[in-house]
Amino acid sequence: MPLRNNASGVQDGQPAPDVPSDKEWTLESKRLALVPMTVKDAAELHALLWCPNADAGTDDGPAASVQDIQARIRRWAPRRSPDGAEIWLNWTLRLKHGQTAVGRMQATVTETRADMAWVIGPRFRNQGYATEAARCIAAWLMKFFKVGEVRAEIHPDNTASQRVAAKVGMRRTGERTDDGDEVWTCRR
Repeated sequence: MPLRNNASGVQDGQPAPDVPSDKEWTLESKRLALVPMTVKDAAELHALLWCPNADAGTDDGPAASVQDIQARIRRWAPRRSPDGAEIWLNWTLRLKHGQTAVGRMQATVTETRADMAWVIGPRFRNQGYATEAARCIAAWLMKFFKVGEVRAEIHPDNTASQRVAAKVGMRRTGERTDDGDEVWTCRR
């Protein structure tokens, strides 16, 4: 699932909405605490997610070191793209019981839509964590930002992410990105 934090410009000529406070986007699902990612999460996320294909197809690619992850988190820390057109939200997904990190999620928000992405650590896959977190975040994005559309870009061979997207209520649009990913969406 691509994690995209780019500055693609303003959608429909509108500026991005205001950046929420940490409290506003600290979320909970049945089994997970979805907390704003911080530099303190870098070592645990690196140990959890670093493997040759963990971030295959993402803009940043796999992180080579804890310092690489720390640098990424610092780059995302303003929670707004350099041109101000997008809000960047990055969550660390933690089990409520024990606070163990199981993965990460990301949302890029503009005035009209939000693009989501997720990566779950290999030992925590196939347990429903991505679906649980994606449902929680998609609902929150639509309610908090009042966006009319939530999207995901999924590689055609990534059947696990396709299943997550379908369970969240997303459907294939028939569109492809320049990278060949399929665009999935759910609308209000």
